[in-house]
Amino acid sequence: MSFTRRVPSTTLPPPAGTHPSPSLSSLHLLPTGLPSLDDLIGGGLPLGSILLVLAPDRQSSWSRLIERYWIAQGLISGQASILVGEEEVGKEVVGGCMWTEKGWQGEESQSENEGEPDGEGKRIAWRYEKMAKFRTTVGGNGSNLSLMNPIPSDVLSSIHKTGQQSYIPLVPSSESSSTPRSRTDNALQGIYEKVQKSDSKRAVRITIHELGGLDWGDNVGEEQIHKFIHSLKSIIRTKPISALITIPPNLIAGPSKESFVRRLSRSVDASVELKGFADDPTLPPLFPTTHGLLTLHSYPISHTLLPSTLKHSTLLGVSQGSDGGGGAGENNLGFRLKRKKFVIETVHLGVEGGVGERATGPVDVVSALSGTKQSTGGPVEGVENGHASVEGERVSPQTQPEEVISGVEKPRGPQGEKKPSKPRARVRFGGEEEMSVTVAKGKEDHHEHVHDHPHDHGEKKIPRVQVRHDRPDLYDF
Repeated sequence: MSFTRRVPSTTLPPPAGTHPSPSLSSLHLLPTGLPSLDDLIGGGLPLGSILLVLAPDRQSSWSRLIERYWIAQGLISGQASILVGEEEVGKEVVGGCMWTEKGWQGEESQSENEGEPDGEGKRIAWRYEKMAKFRTTVGGNGSNLSLMNPIPSDVLSSIHKTGQQSYIPLVPSSESSSTPRSRTDNALQGIYEKVQKSDSKRAVRITIHELGGLDWGDNVGEEQIHKFIHSLKSIIRTKPISALITIPPNLIAGPSKESFVRRLSRSVDASVELKGFADDPTLPPLFPTTHGLLTLHSYPISHTLLPSTLKHSTLLGVSQGSDGGGGAGENNLGFRLKRKKFVIETVHLGVEGGVGERATGPVDVVSALSGTKQSTGGPVEGVENGHASVEGERVSPQTQPEEVISGVEKPRGPQGEKKPSKPRARVRFGGEEEMSVTVAKGKEDHHEHVHDHPHDHGEKKIPRVQVRHDRPDLYDF
């Protein structure tokens, strides 16, 4: 029998509030507070990584909402939070954070099925009873942050007294006038000092609020933003720290900024873009249940050859669950703000014609593309109550049979014989100034009774009616 001496492990335990990556157990992830966003980036943001949130919509502040989820999740988990920016703006962002829902016992909120009909009293076919419910988003093991519950005032004062929430001003008060520095350098210097003083057993969340905005000075351009991101990566890469960066809309909105957005996405570990519908009023009618579209530009690939997003993401359709199904396999994602939470879900087009109206005919593709609706049952000029008038006389359409469509043969009787044709009006177009309307001659009137009054038994002639196009005032249409 051999014995092995037990040696204590020298590795540090994972920081509180983190969980291992599904691809690599030694890689610890920080939840963002949004289970659907965690699903897109492989379960969470790895320690030492940077998440870039872009929101080009000028009329809304979706990036600030993601910031508040990020900060609130860290405060609930007992992690340190650092916000880089003006202290007044930073306190406003932190003061508007959401908090946990009271009486929560499950993984999903009660608002997840908000607005959907209750199916307890309904019965479906037995073959569909065990089928899983169709879902457009995913749940998770988050803290169930609810937008209906703001952060309590006692918690807000406690995190500032204990130093759990701190701020790094862009213009320090102790700065001397003889050695002026840019505001990006001041921010990097403050981040470096905070990191050196932080506890290695405690995870830290850094929030860079609107990098390159008006508070950062007038001389901050694309080059300074890239330098700041690379310097920040070198500071936090080997530390239990992750950062979230937001960019103001004026720096990324417009077709001319697409190349800048691509370069930014490649310089960080993960990048998402939330494009709201406030700038484009034509999109809300097309997507009535969605508030915007989401694009995943990049995702974390640290310590793995195959990213966790491509292996385990359910929203992207690459993860095979217990039911053996997945999503669409494409980047067709959108986001929606519910009463209690913000969710990212797959985008599906609605039922053609709507669910509340019944389609009675084929869809007019031309009018749908042009945005106009053509009338199909309106009054026609020259027709009064279903009768056409020619020189004061009315012709009833019921006395005329339907015209034979070329290439289509009418059905025959049971013996295969054609029905006798009835006399019908034939229209012959003459010159440019007149149009002649002729009617077939009637048949001879044969009868067997004896009478004394004289009358003609020959063919009856119907006078021709001429219509002059140059004198429309002669007729009563």
